[in-house]
Amino acid sequence: MADRNVTNPTSDEFEFFIKLQHCLLGLYAWEFVISLDFDWKVIAGKHAFRWPLFFYFAGRYLMLAALIGIIVSVDPPTTLNCHNLVTFNELAASASLGLACINLAVRTIAVWHNKWITRLVILLVLGHWSLVLQSGLVITSWTPTLGCVIVETKNTILAATSLYAMSFDFIVLCLLAYRLAFALDPISIASGRLARRLISEGLIYFLVSFVCNSISSLLMIIVVYDPVVAVIFHIPACVASTIASSRVVRGLSTFNAETGRVHTDIGSVRNTPALVGGTISSRGNVRTDRVDDVCIETGKLSSIGAEADQGICRHAAEVSESDEKLSADGMV
Repeated sequence: MADRNVTNPTSDEFEFFIKLQHCLLGLYAWEFVISLDFDWKVIAGKHAFRWPLFFYFAGRYLMLAALIGIIVSVDPPTTLNCHNLVTFNELAASASLGLACINLAVRTIAVWHNKWITRLVILLVLGHWSLVLQSGLVITSWTPTLGCVIVETKNTILAATSLYAMSFDFIVLCLLAYRLAFALDPISIASGRLARRLISEGLIYFLVSFVCNSISSLLMIIVVYDPVVAVIFHIPACVASTIASSRVVRGLSTFNAETGRVHTDIGSVRNTPALVGGTISSRGNVRTDRVDDVCIETGKLSSIGAEADQGICRHAAEVSESDEKLSADGMV
């Protein structure tokens, strides 16, 4: 594969590229608007802000800025400095892809609580951003009719960035799934609803990112003679990954907040000695071995099959505790 690709694209190819960018901006703007309520809840303090949400906001708004910048570059009201604008668009779009990967990575770190896994993930992040922060990968020239026309691309680095993102996502997803599915703790976080949500949401994001980045990488590798066609799917891949990652973050944050309220309600019952009649732990909480008493007092046991219902209640308590463990650091 050639490292650089220099040619003069036909007007038809670039016009298709322009129309595609308008469609992407419309799609992303719609997604952005319908999810603004979550942003407002965080800004207004109605939803707790925790530091992993920084990556969510940065990626979300950088992608919007990149798409607006791309539209300005291809539909300019006047003569532009193409180099500066296109460099910003390129870095913002690539950064949103990198931040989408980090959104899943920080949750893998939270689940493991292991310094070696943390160091591995951080190393992978640094390797990815060494590619993301490369500039000058797309060279454009000004034309009065089409704006900033792509005339040169560095396909090798662009393809490497997409391939690295795919590999990165695969590694952190495998680490996440392994930890949640094969944890050895008897009260395993694998049984928690939040854990199952993490795996399912992470898998959906990975599949979307994998398919889009695969197509983008293949075009960059195969189509070395046409810079427009080679990079035509790069921005769609960044948009799709950002949307999927943002939905995962919002879904997990909302789900965590809802289950947190449930845990509080359960705790108010389980932590009342007079009601439960259980033993008090060193932290002042009722021990979970008396959860059957809680189930009885809250009317969750039926008159028939009480033994089976007690087992269900114990399992529900274990699931509740596992979710509390998983969300303790506020990373999910």
